[in-house]
Amino acid sequence: MKWKLSLLLIFFLTSSTVFGQDTDLPADTLITEDLQVLQTLRGDVFFGRILSEAEDSVLFEVRDLGPLRFGRSEIQWLGPVKNAGWLQDQIRNSPRYRALYDLSDYYWQENLSYSMTAFPYPRGGGEYRNISILYNIVDAGLSDHLSIGGGIVIPFLFIVRSKLSYQLSEKFYMGVGLNNLIGFTHETDSFISHLFGILTFGSTQQYINITAGTARDWAFPEDSPFIVTIGGSTAFAKNWKIYADVGVSPGNEGIIPNFMLSWFKNKNRLEIGVLGVADGFFSAIPMIGYARRF
Repeated sequence: MKWKLSLLLIFFLTSSTVFGQDTDLPADTLITEDLQVLQTLRGDVFFGRILSEAEDSVLFEVRDLGPLRFGRSEIQWLGPVKNAGWLQDQIRNSPRYRALYDLSDYYWQENLSYSMTAFPYPRGGGEYRNISILYNIVDAGLSDHLSIGGGIVIPFLFIVRSKLSYQLSEKFYMGVGLNNLIGFTHETDSFISHLFGILTFGSTQQYINITAGTARDWAFPEDSPFIVTIGGSTAFAKNWKIYADVGVSPGNEGIIPNFMLSWFKNKNRLEIGVLGVADGFFSAIPMIGYARRF
């Protein structure tokens, strides 16, 4: 049962955040004010929007890929599509460019229910989330690969965590995460460190996620379960996603499944779902949450 308690704590501290940005384009998309185009020196073209700019780089959000950072030395052209005279004929005449240009939704996600994904936060970006009023946490990207976070489960359980992740190919992400759970009451008096590896396959609209690692209880090292989670998410309509996650501990009985339905708009997200505990019999815990990206 110890592994289930550890996983339930981790669930509440890393609960799902699947974010999106929505831009309703006017009928004449060639004069859209918000839509930007970035062309690299080697000829690659990306449609999206500028998230932030630095002296030597630009953070650019691209549909299906999320935020990407480009060095200024590799950029040939960057600006509003309506000002890209070199692109107008290609947009009008090429089905390929029309498909790329139709940026009606921006999907982005950080975590499933029990587990972090390997999708990284952009540098300077982050999120706040709340689950059932009691659970509050904030994460922020220190770089395009490293993020840190912290929060509280009211009143006396605290969280400190971090994640390091990399995109190895167009559809393959890898990372490592660390959750530290610190309790200060008789019921939660403990210090648990959950170190785990992360593999994410797919795009931000549809993916499979796997994590594996040990949740070490420093007060009782013998009660340090190895936990595996398998989950995934898919977009099924504009502004809607479903996702599921299942936690197991090899050598221990029972599983903990979770199913969530989410609706997002701009930087805000609402979710509703159920957390289950299956161990001889099945019990369900209803969940409701809110998250905001920044």
